This record gives sequence, C-alpha cells and structure tokens, in this order.
Amino acid sequence: MNTKQYGFMLIVAAVAGLVGGTVSGRFWNGEPAFAGKTAPPAKVIQAEEIQLVDRDGHIRARLNLSPNGGPGLSLLDKGGHLRAGLQLSADGSPGLALADKDGQLRAGLYVSAGGKTWMGILDRDSKTRVEVGLEADGGPGLFLSDKNGVTHAALQLSNDGSPGLFLADRHGKARAVLGP
Repeated sequence: MNTKQYGFMLIVAAVAGLVGGTVSGRFWNGEPAFAGKTAPPAKVIQAEEIQLVDRDGHIRARLNLSPNGGPGLSLLDKGGHLRAGLQLSADGSPGLALADKDGQLRAGLYVSAGGKTWMGILDRDSKTRVEVGLEADGGPGLFLSDKNGVTHAALQLSNDGSPGLFLADRHGKARAVLGP
C-alpha cells in the first residue's frame, strides 16, 4: 500500500466513523456508560442481620440481634461451628465466648452491669474448671473446680488486701480455710 492509498483509507475510515456515530446517536439515545465508575458507598446500612459468606456460600460471620435484644457478632469455622462470639446482654453487659472445633464453649469473659468481671476456662464437657474474677469492689479471686463443678481450691484477696484460702477434699468438704 502506497502513501496515496493509505491516506485514502484514513479519510474513508474517518468519514465512516462520523456517519456511524451520527446514525447511532439518532437511534440509540441512552445514558453513556463508563467503565470503572461506581456508586459512592452507602454511609448507613440497616438490617436485622448481616452475614459474611465465603466463596462456597458458607456463613462465616453473623452480626445480628439476639433474642434478648442485645447485638452480637458470631464467627464460624468452615464447618459452621461457632468459634467465637461477642455479645451484649439486654442490660448492656459485654461477653466474649470462645469455642473449640466442635463448637463446645471452652472459655468466656464477662463484665456484669454491676462491675464484676469474670473469666472462665471450661473443659470439653463445658464444665467450668478455672475461674478468675474481680468483684465490683476490686477484690480478685481464683477458683479451681473438678469435672463435676465442685470447687476444691480458692484464693481470694479482699479489697482491703486481706487474703483468703479455701481447700476442699475430693467430695467438696472444706479441709482448710485461712482468712481474716
């Protein structure tokens, strides 16, 4: 193709583009579409429940209201078992629950409306075996229990600094009590 032919092709292409653009503008009058232009994000989303799902459609997280009216966040594993939960009770007291791979509660943290803080470690049967607490007045305590829920050892410190120790036999009968 020589220079003259190349120039002629350019002119034909330009004229065809103008004619095609004019004709299509007459018949297809719509809003122009722009790639990459998205709507601005919503500032507020309102829903009774929000679910986060993985690529396979399995629910992995839930943000919702519990039956008592408190908001909660539940985190689930691939099998659908609850592994962690954060909840506010009806009175606004926060709680955190951690579960094992089978969905059994294994640890919890709770702060009551009155100011008492409690942490528990549970066995595979969801029995509390270790408790650490802080009373509303500031007195800490440590409690150790058997698989039946019977406390066999407790160590407490009152708000004024007075220590207390409790030891029980395998039946739960007090064997040593030291305190003020």
